[in-house]
Amino acid sequence: MGLSTPTSIGVYLQEIVNSHKERLKIVANKDLEIENYKKLVQIEKQLLTNLVASQKKYLNLVLGILIILILAIVYLVLKSK
Repeated sequence: MGLSTPTSIGVYLQEIVNSHKERLKIVANKDLEIENYKKLVQIEKQLLTNLVASQKKYLNLVLGILIILILAIVYLVLKSK
């Protein structure tokens, strides 16, 4: 390696610093993306939970009506005999 001037050493060190800063920016952006995805997943999870709960209520309602209809049919069949 030959003799280097203070300016070239300074430029080299500044490039290292700039490269490090750029990597830190990239990592910070990726962390922000991960947080956004986590929030999105949480929202979707809550929506799916709400959907499952409403479908369970609907299913219970339909089953209740079906049981009442079956009991009414059985009652009418037994009554007609």
